[in-house]
Amino acid sequence: MSSDLVWRITRSNSSFLVKRNGAQFSREAGNLRNLHSFKYSAAANKTVDITAAANGVQVTLARAKVGANKPSTHTVSTVVSGSTRAAAKSVKNLVSTYRGDLLSAALARVSRINESKKAPKAIKAKKVRGAVAKKQL
Repeated sequence: MSSDLVWRITRSNSSFLVKRNGAQFSREAGNLRNLHSFKYSAAANKTVDITAAANGVQVTLARAKVGANKPSTHTVSTVVSGSTRAAAKSVKNLVSTYRGDLLSAALARVSRINESKKAPKAIKAKKVRGAVAKKQL
């Protein structure tokens, strides 16, 4: 089936469709922006899925219409580790040749995942000034 036909069938009736405050979102696994649109749809297009891994970011590329009878050959997964800049460069190299239109969304997802893995900074105690304030401690 063509990707346009799949989208026309699933765009108004999908189990992944979420409507909130006039906006339409999607809960599909390969949807990078979680928006319900043809561009980001995992059911209608080749997908790029970026998830958190134990030691970095896992990038999964799923080929459309290839290997339907052999699911193990349908996807290619790669774990990218290292600094945020190195991970972004690796993801850029992987995604740009596969789906160049999703490059900015993929880089944003990698950045957010790496940011969420960082330990929060310690909050310093506020310095007290003045004789009266020091006496209250």
